[in-house]
Amino acid sequence: MNDTDQNRWQEAARRGQLTPEQLAALARQHGWTAAQHEELRQELYLSRVLSEMPPVPVSTNFTHRVLEALDGEPVRRQVTWREWLARHWPRLAVPAAAAAAVALYVGLHQHQDAARRAELAASVQTVATLATAPATAPEGLDMEVWENFDVILRMGAVAADNDLLRMLGSPPSR
Repeated sequence: MNDTDQNRWQEAARRGQLTPEQLAALARQHGWTAAQHEELRQELYLSRVLSEMPPVPVSTNFTHRVLEALDGEPVRRQVTWREWLARHWPRLAVPAAAAAAVALYVGLHQHQDAARRAELAASVQTVATLATAPATAPEGLDMEVWENFDVILRMGAVAADNDLLRMLGSPPSR
């Protein structure tokens, strides 16, 4: 059974135009499933129960009262951003302050990092300039300093002789 047939029979059952015997005959004739048959049977039963109910008394001014209630409802207007902010500011103040503090910290950290990098770049440029400058230039260094630079670096890496220091009476270094 297609949907239009199903809808047509449901509407007939709602109006109470079918008897249970007619419904059973239709179910056999169309080969309805048990679920479809039960659904139409319930529609038929509900229609019969509702038709047997006594009419509900309605006040004589029912329409007037409904229209009056509709007129009395407040009209919703568009809230401006200032009103929204004034209403929600107490809840937003702490998160906004936290976000501002984090943004300020990150900005200062980035600024300090950039300043450190600039200082390092300037010192590297100064060393490169001094190393490549001729020995006669006023800012240049004598080339002998650069020839012994490896020896100077290795001097800091030499460990102290603890036996010699003990013999001299100095405490050994660690």
